[in-house]
Amino acid sequence: AGGMNSKFAVTDPAVSAPARAVGAVFFAVLDFLLGIKPLARSLFDGVRARENVEAVLKQVYTNSERADAVIVDSTLEPAEDPAALDVFVEILSGDPGPRPDEIMDAVTCPIHCLWGRNDQITPLDGTGGRYFQGLA
Repeated sequence: AGGMNSKFAVTDPAVSAPARAVGAVFFAVLDFLLGIKPLARSLFDGVRARENVEAVLKQVYTNSERADAVIVDSTLEPAEDPAALDVFVEILSGDPGPRPDEIMDAVTCPIHCLWGRNDQITPLDGTGGRYFQGLA
């Protein structure tokens, strides 16, 4: 899987050199802080707090009413697993995997890419969206 976190941006030639430098420092500090278990636990608990998850889901869904209790509960459920903190830390501090431009040459079959115009997390006019539009 590609893009487990945003660290790939520090190697992306489409990102400006100053932004890559700032990103590299940011991720180095984040990795250090996540290595301190009580800090990682505090961050994880804040991220998985019900009110935080609900607020994020209401921003992600075009129709915020769709972020109902069932969706919130199903999103929160995996965070109760005993290994959830370790997974959280690994996703944020681990290897992000390859950038799309590093692996697309290996794709030998047609692909159909769907992208929401109102996607706020990975916007169509962002680096990834522009890359895939360039392939069309």
